[in-house]
Amino acid sequence: MVIVDDLQWGDRRSLRWLSVLAEQATQLPVVLVAAVCDGVLGAGGSEVEDILFAGSHHVRLGGVDRSGVRLMLERLRGERPSESVVTECLRDTRGIPRLVAAFAHGDNGGVALSTRVRLRRAGPVAQDLFACVAVFGQVSVDEAARFCGHPTAEIVTTCSTLYAAGLLEFAETEISIAQPLVRQAVLRECQPAELRALHGKAAKVLHAEGAEPIEVAQHLLRGDSNAECWVVDVLLAAAERAMSAGDPDFAARLLRRALAETQEQESPLLLFRLAEAYARTDVVEASRTLVAAVRSAPPEAAVVDLGLLDVMLLDGRGDQAAMVAAAVDNRDGTAARMLARTSWRHEDLPEPLRATEDSLLSALAAMNHAMAGLSREAVLGVATELSDRALVDTDVMLARIISSDLFVFASRLNAAQESCDPVVAVADSLRHLPVLACALAVRAHIRQRKGELVAAVRDVERALDAAVTCGLDQTGGVVRSMLARLVDISLDRGDTRGAADLLTAGQPIAADIVEPGGEVLLFARARLRAATGDFRRARTDLVRCGDLLMSKGMRNPAWVPWRGRLAVVLASMDAETSALELSAEEIAAARQWGAPATVAQALLTGSAVAPDSSLLMLDEAVELLTGSEDVFLLSRVLLRRGKLLSRSGNVVAARAELRRAHEIAAGLECEHLLGRIRAEIAAIGGKPPKTSGKGVDSLTDAESRVARLVVLGRKNREIARELFVQERTVEVHLTRAYRKLGVEGRAQLIRLFSESGGLGR
Repeated sequence: MVIVDDLQWGDRRSLRWLSVLAEQATQLPVVLVAAVCDGVLGAGGSEVEDILFAGSHHVRLGGVDRSGVRLMLERLRGERPSESVVTECLRDTRGIPRLVAAFAHGDNGGVALSTRVRLRRAGPVAQDLFACVAVFGQVSVDEAARFCGHPTAEIVTTCSTLYAAGLLEFAETEISIAQPLVRQAVLRECQPAELRALHGKAAKVLHAEGAEPIEVAQHLLRGDSNAECWVVDVLLAAAERAMSAGDPDFAARLLRRALAETQEQESPLLLFRLAEAYARTDVVEASRTLVAAVRSAPPEAAVVDLGLLDVMLLDGRGDQAAMVAAAVDNRDGTAARMLARTSWRHEDLPEPLRATEDSLLSALAAMNHAMAGLSREAVLGVATELSDRALVDTDVMLARIISSDLFVFASRLNAAQESCDPVVAVADSLRHLPVLACALAVRAHIRQRKGELVAAVRDVERALDAAVTCGLDQTGGVVRSMLARLVDISLDRGDTRGAADLLTAGQPIAADIVEPGGEVLLFARARLRAATGDFRRARTDLVRCGDLLMSKGMRNPAWVPWRGRLAVVLASMDAETSALELSAEEIAAARQWGAPATVAQALLTGSAVAPDSSLLMLDEAVELLTGSEDVFLLSRVLLRRGKLLSRSGNVVAARAELRRAHEIAAGLECEHLLGRIRAEIAAIGGKPPKTSGKGVDSLTDAESRVARLVVLGRKNREIARELFVQERTVEVHLTRAYRKLGVEGRAQLIRLFSESGGLGR
C-alpha cells in the first residue's frame, strides 16, 4: 500500500512516477491512496490530474452540516452558539472546517493570508480576477475581462482553475466567491487606497456597460473622487431611484457625494434634491439645506417641491417657508401657491367651497369650514373627491390625511379609514416619516372612535416614534396633538395613571399656550383632572381651551367638545345655571354641524347636567347612533341610559339597555368599558353575559394557555413539554391566537396581554 498525503505539493518527477504506478496498479498487488486538497494550487497541476484520472474510486469531502458547525463552534468557543450564529457561520463558511475555525476565532487575517498565498501560486491573472470578484460581489465573465484587462479566454480558463480550487462558484452567468467569509476577509485586509481604486474602476466598467445607476453608484460611493462628467448624472439618477424605493437615507448619501463631485454652479440643484431627501427623515436638516439652496440659487433656478414646503410648515417653520416662497420665480405659479400656504389662516373661509387642482389648499379650506361648523355636505364633497386622488406626492398625501379627519368629523369612520390606510402604506414604503406620523395619528383617532383602542395605541405610539425620529418639533402642534390623542385613549381605557405619566413626561403646557395643538392638549389634561376629581383646575384648562378655539373661529364641537366637558365640570362644582347654558350652546353647535356622533356626544354630556331631560336626550342619542359606525360611543350612551333607568326603578328596561351595551362592547378593544357594563348589570341583580368578542377573551382555553406561556417567555418546545402536546399543536394554537388578536409575532402578543391585563385570565 502506498499512501500519499497532500499530493498537490509533490515535485514533478515524483508525480510522474506516481502517475505510472497509478496506471499499472490494477495489474499489481498495490493499492495507491492519495489525498489532495482542492483549495491549494500546487506546481504539478497536469500530473495530479493524470493520477486522479487513473483512480478507480474518488471520495470528495464536503463541508460539515449544521449540527457539525454547531458542535465545532461550541468546542472552539467554549459555549453553545445561538441558532442565528450557526446560520451565519454556515452561510459564510459553507461548512468548511478551517473556515469555521477562523469564524469562531475571528481570524480574518489568517483567511486572507492563506487565500493570497493560494492565488499567488495560481498566477497574476488569478489574483486580478479574484480581486475583481471580491469588489463586485457577482460579476460576469465579460465584465471581469474588461475590469482585469485580460483576454476573455484567459479569464474563462482561470475561472475554471479557481472553481476547481474551491475559491469561486458559478450562478448561471455570474461568478462569485464560494465562501462569503473569504470575500469579507480579503476586502478587510485590502489597503484603503487600493480598495477605493478598485471600486472606482468597477464604477467605470459598469457605467460603460450601461448598468443601473444604483449599481454604479454603490461603487462610486466607495471609490475615489471622479471628475468625469457622467458621475453626477449617475448619482442623481441613483438618488431618484433610492427615493422611489423608500430609502431616503441612501439617497442623501448619494447626493452628498454628488455635491463633492460637482462644479459650484451645479450645487443649488443638488441642494434642492438633498433637501427633498432630508424632508422624509430629518426635517431640521431639510429646512437648513433648503434655505441654503434658495440663497445660493437665482429665482429662475429655484426648483422647490411643494411637498418640501409642506413639511416645513408642518414643523411650524412658517418664517423659513415664507422666505423660500418669496425667493422662488412665479413663472409657473409655484411661488403663488407657496405664498398661499404660508399665509393661510384658520379664519379663511373661501366660498364656494370646492376641490381645486391644489389638493392641500382644497383640504385646508374644507378643514376651516368644518372647524367653523359650516357646510357639512360641501365639506364631505371635497373630502370625497380628494380621497379618490392618487397618492403621487406629499401634497396629495397630506390632503388625504386631512380628508380622513373630515370624514371622522362627519361620522363617516369607514370612509375615513379607507382614505387613510393607503396613505399609511405609501408613506411607510417611501419612509416619509413626517407624513407617516400624521397619517398614523389620524388613523389612531379613527380606531379610537371605533373602539379599537389597542390598535389605536399602537398607531399613535408609532406616530410619536416617527415624529421624534424625523426631528419634528416636540413642542409643536403635530407632536402635541399626538400626545393629546394618547392621553385621551388612555382615559378611554380607564388608565388615569398612564395618562398622568404621559403628561408628566411630555413637554410642559405653558399657561399662555397659543401654538397649534395646544387646545387639544389642554382638553386632554382637563379630562384627566376631572377624572381624578380636580374640578377647579379642569375648569381652568377648559376655559383656556375654549378661548383658544374661539379666537381661531373653531366653533365645531366635532373637533374639541370643550363646552360639554366644561358643563359637566361646572355641574360637579354646583354651578348648574352656567352648566346648562354651556350644554345648550354645545348641543346647538352640534346640531348646526349635523353629524350624528357630534350631536349624540353633546346629548350624552348634556344628560349629565340636565336631570329632568336626561332620558329624552339619551333616547335621541341612541336613535342617532343606531346603525352608525360610532359603536364605541353608542355603547357608552347605552350604559348611561341603563344606569338612569335603573335609578328610576325601571330594572327590566335597564337590563335590556345594559345587555345591548354589553353586546356591542364585547366586540371592541376596551376591557375598561366592558367591565363597567358588567358591574352595572351585576349591581341590578343581573348575570353578566359570557363574553365572546375580540381581544384576549376571544381565545379558546387552549389558545389562552399557549398565549399565556408565550407571554411568560416559554419557547414552543417548552410549551409542548409543559402541556403534554406536540410542538405542531402549539404552533397551530399560537397562529390562531395571533389571527384573533390581530398581532404579528411574540413581541406584539406580549405587549397586547400587558395592555389588556389578559395574563391573569
